[in-house]
Amino acid sequence: MVSSAVQPALERMLQDSIKQAIIPALAESSQQMADRISQDLKSEMVQIRKDLQPAAPPVDNGRVLQTLVDAIAALQKKVEQLSTAQQAPAPPVMPVQAPAPSAIGIDLEEIFTQALTVQGPGAIFQLVNDFWGFGGFILPLTPDRKPPFSQIIIVTLLHRVSPSLAST
Repeated sequence: MVSSAVQPALERMLQDSIKQAIIPALAESSQQMADRISQDLKSEMVQIRKDLQPAAPPVDNGRVLQTLVDAIAALQKKVEQLSTAQQAPAPPVMPVQAPAPSAIGIDLEEIFTQALTVQGPGAIFQLVNDFWGFGGFILPLTPDRKPPFSQIIIVTLLHRVSPSLAST
């Protein structure tokens, strides 16, 4: 009789212990074992991948060194040539002056004013390319000559072109 009264309490306590202690401990140890096996498999796969990769071809240090020696010799020869060319007196160069645009019937004030009405520096750069040969006339280097257009055109040109020059 005592055993029939104690047995259900004992079974309930045993089931509670299994649910509260043994099953969570078993689940945690199973998870840890699965993580450890997964890490071991990953490291083995990495090692196998390393073993299967072909080895890098050996570097021919002699050939690389010879290439460097040849390049240095060529540079030394070039420096010697430039040094001797620099020591030789340069022949006098006569400046070539393009004819004044006004002499060929071009009104620069009007052309530059039209280019300045276009947004962006594209038209101005095109003008500079078109009139490159007239550089000495457009921007005279001597104080006794005045540019062929007004100061407002020069200031506007500088203002319009300066952001483009700053970004390059």
